[in-house]
Amino acid sequence: MEPLVSVVMPVRNGGKWLQAAVDSILAQSHASLELIVVDDHSEDGALARLDRTDPRLCLHRTRGQGVSAAFNTGMDLARGDFIARMDADDLALPNRIRDQLDYLGRHTGVDLCGGKVELFSAAGLA
Repeated sequence: MEPLVSVVMPVRNGGKWLQAAVDSILAQSHASLELIVVDDHSEDGALARLDRTDPRLCLHRTRGQGVSAAFNTGMDLARGDFIARMDADDLALPNRIRDQLDYLGRHTGVDLCGGKVELFSAAGLA
C-alpha cells in the first residue's frame, strides 16, 4: 500500500496560478495524497474559482496570520505519513511525489528532501 502524503499549500491571494498549482498536485503519479490548501485570508477571488471536485482537496481558512502560521495550520491538519510543501504559484512535475518518496526510501538516514527548481515567467506559459 502506498503511503499517504499530505501536501500543505498555504495561500494568500493565489491569483491566476492557484488552480494550476492545485492541478499539478492532484495529477501526481503517486495518487495516495491529500492536498491541504490553507487560505490565509485571500481577497482576490481565486479560491471561489477553485475546482473543488477532487475529494483529496481540503480547504481550510485562517484569518490572515501569515504564511508560516498558515503552513503550521496545514501541518496540524495533515494525516499523511509524509508531508510535502507547495506554494500556490508553483507547478509540480507529475512524478514529484513519487521521486521524492523513492529517494527517501533509498536514503533512510535522510529526513528531508527537495527537488530541482526551474524558474519561469508568466510570458513563458501558454
